[in-house]
Amino acid sequence: MIDVNIKIDCEKPELVAQAVEYDTRDGIVFNTEENKLSLSFTCENISTLKKVVHSTGNLIDVSMKTIKRFK
Repeated sequence: MIDVNIKIDCEKPELVAQAVEYDTRDGIVFNTEENKLSLSFTCENISTLKKVVHSTGNLIDVSMKTIKRFK
């Protein structure tokens, strides 16, 4: 198993977290505190990890840009 932890500084991390439907994704745990979104990924291999981090990262990026646009 491969475990990766990522912390992202962002405005309104709760809203950003809602953009990624975590309940439909296995192996991802998230936490929001202050202005940080913490993600923990657990995958069987590097290939799967790469796909999961990439797709989740894209959703987070779009969400953060949307929040900035409507700020």
